[in-house]
Amino acid sequence: MKRASSKQPAASQAYHSPLRAAQMASTRRQILDAVAVLIERGEEPTYAAIAKAAGVQQRTVFRHFPTTDALHEAFWWDVLDARLGKTGYDASDLPALLRDVEATFQGFDRHPRLVLAMLRSVHGLQIRLRTNDRRVAMFERVARHELPHADVVTVRRAAAISQLLYSGTAWQNLREYWSMDASEAFLAVQQALTAMFEGLRRESASPVTPIRKKTRSTI
Repeated sequence: MKRASSKQPAASQAYHSPLRAAQMASTRRQILDAVAVLIERGEEPTYAAIAKAAGVQQRTVFRHFPTTDALHEAFWWDVLDARLGKTGYDASDLPALLRDVEATFQGFDRHPRLVLAMLRSVHGLQIRLRTNDRRVAMFERVARHELPHADVVTVRRAAAISQLLYSGTAWQNLREYWSMDASEAFLAVQQALTAMFEGLRRESASPVTPIRKKTRSTI
């Protein structure tokens, strides 16, 4: 008769509990939702306030997010990915870009306090800058498609203006200074982008007429 093995599982083979993982994910979601609730109420998301709003102990918030940097980083990524109707950076022509503008502005209108807080947040700015290469590439792709005969400088400037108009800052200015909701702000951006590309297409397609020098009469 074989004796039962007395070997214990290796420490590296830790037991993974799907239930525990699900509980941790649920608690993390409660915490991030609580941060959003506090910001949308206009309240400071301190650890104590977050714990109260989430219905957890303050040490639980610290366990998930040991530092405010970790908390803000996770929160603003969550805002971009889950709350504002993220559209991605795949547009390759003006119609696709305008569809993204409309969807994004509608998402902004659903959570205006979050968007305004993100525009003021250092962490929010850092996260936006991390995705900027992809955004720049999209705007340049759209500009090249819409301006096939334009020079490199014109395409670059058109791409830059497109990014300026399709931004949280543009949405904020149209909202605060012109009292525009998402639908009207989108129509204003659509009008501006359409006019810009139409004008630049005509300009780049027009042949350049050489300037003839006047000659003096010899009479």
